[in-house]
Amino acid sequence: MHFKCTEGTLRFFGSFNLVVMLIFVLITFSILTYYVIQKITKPPKELQNIPTVPFLKYFWAMISGKGQDEIQHILLEADSRKLGIVKIWNFINWVVYVSNVEYAKQIFLESADVLPKWSYKEGQPIKIYFGTGIALSNGEHWAKHRKIATTAFNKALYPEATGMCTLEFTKILDQCTDTPTDIFKLIQLLTLQILGKLVFNHDLQCLNSLEEKPVFLDTYRKIVKHVINPLFVLLPWLVSLPLKANVEHEMRVKEFDQFLYDIIEKRRIDLAEQKRAAMKIENRDLLAGMIEDAENEGYDIPDKEFRDDIIVFFLAAHDSSSSALCYSFYFLAKYPEIQRKARNEAIRVLGKDVVIPDSKQLKELKYITAIIKETLRLYPTLTVISPRIAAKELKYGPYTLPKGQSLAINLWQLQRNLDLWKNTILKGFWKKKRVIKVFLGFLILLDLEVVWVKTFLSCNSA
Repeated sequence: MHFKCTEGTLRFFGSFNLVVMLIFVLITFSILTYYVIQKITKPPKELQNIPTVPFLKYFWAMISGKGQDEIQHILLEADSRKLGIVKIWNFINWVVYVSNVEYAKQIFLESADVLPKWSYKEGQPIKIYFGTGIALSNGEHWAKHRKIATTAFNKALYPEATGMCTLEFTKILDQCTDTPTDIFKLIQLLTLQILGKLVFNHDLQCLNSLEEKPVFLDTYRKIVKHVINPLFVLLPWLVSLPLKANVEHEMRVKEFDQFLYDIIEKRRIDLAEQKRAAMKIENRDLLAGMIEDAENEGYDIPDKEFRDDIIVFFLAAHDSSSSALCYSFYFLAKYPEIQRKARNEAIRVLGKDVVIPDSKQLKELKYITAIIKETLRLYPTLTVISPRIAAKELKYGPYTLPKGQSLAINLWQLQRNLDLWKNTILKGFWKKKRVIKVFLGFLILLDLEVVWVKTFLSCNSA
C-alpha cells in the first residue's frame, strides 16, 4: 500500500507541528516562570511560621488609594492569632511588620549598627527627594548630621514665631465665615509659614492671600505626591522607565532644589556678614543653627547635605503638623464637651485676651497637650517606621530573623492595641480628663501644635 502526500497534507502537518511546538514552549515557559517566581518569592525558612499577608489584596489596596483603616484591616486579618507579627512580599523582598509590644521594645533597643536603615537605590523617587539626609542615612554621616541638628532644633522651637503666625492666620479664618473651606489646605499654609520662620528665618508669604499661593507650593505638593505614590513604592523598577511622570518629577525636584539652595546661600551670606561686623545676634532658626554648629564642630558640610536635611524638616513640620492639627480639630468638633474643656483651660492659663504663651504657660496646657498626643496616638504621622535591615541574625520570641531581613514596626496597630491603651478615645477617652503618655515619647513640633491649638481656642473668648 502506498500513501501519497499531497501539498495540503504537508501544510496540515506543518501547521500541526508548529502548534504543538508553541504549546510545548508555552508550557515550558509557564513552568519555568512559576518556578522562578516561587523561588524568588518563597520566604526564608526562618519566616515560615510568620503569618503571610495576601499579596494581591494588599497590593490592590495600596495602588487603589485605600485608606489606612482598610490597609491595616488586611494586615489584621492575616494575623488572626494576634501574634503581632506578619510578613509581606513587596516585589523586592520579604518585609516583616511588627506590632507586638515586646518585640517592638527589643527592636527599639537595638543599636543602629545592628538595625541600620533600609538603603534605597539611586534613581528611586524617595532617594532623589530625600538624598542622604538624616531620614535615610546611617553610620558616621547620620551621627554627624544628627549632632548638629539636635542642638539647632532645640533652639529653633520657640513659641513666639509660631504664635505670631497663628495670630496672622486667625485673620484669614475671619474671611471664611460664610463659605465652606478646606481647613486642611488652610492649615498647610499656616504650618508652611511657621516652617519658614523656624527653619529658614524666611517669610514664605503663605498667609498673604487666600487666592495667591506661593509659587513653590504647587511644585512641592506634586513632588510629595510622586514620592509617596504606592505604585512606585511597590514597583520601584518603574522609575527607570522614560515615563512622563518620572521626567516631570526630576524637573520639579531640580526646580524645588534651586528654591532651597537660594535660601541656604542667602542664610550663609547673612551669617558671614554678621560675623564680619562682629554682630552679636542670636540666630534661632534651624538652618542658621546647623551652619553655626557645623562650623563649631569643624565639619565642612556642603549645601547639598544641608538641603537633604532641610527636606526632612520640611516634610515633618509641614505635612505631619498639618495632619495632626486637622485630626485634632476633627475630634474637637465631634466632641463639644472636650472642646469646651480645652477652651476653658486656654482661657484659665492665658486669660481672656489673645496672647502668645511662653514656655511656662505651654507646660500648664496639660489637657490640650493630652488631646494632641491622643490624636497622634490614633493617627500617627508615620503609620510604619522606616524599614530596617538586620545586620545579623535576630531572635524575637519564637521567631528568628535571618541576616539581611527587612523589618518595620507598625505604629498604627501598636498604638491602637486595646490591651495596651485602656480608657482612651476608643473606650471613652473624650469623656475623661486625663493626660496620655505617648508610647514612643516623641512628637514632631509639639510646640507648634500646642501653640496653634491654644491660640485658636483663646481667640475671641468671652
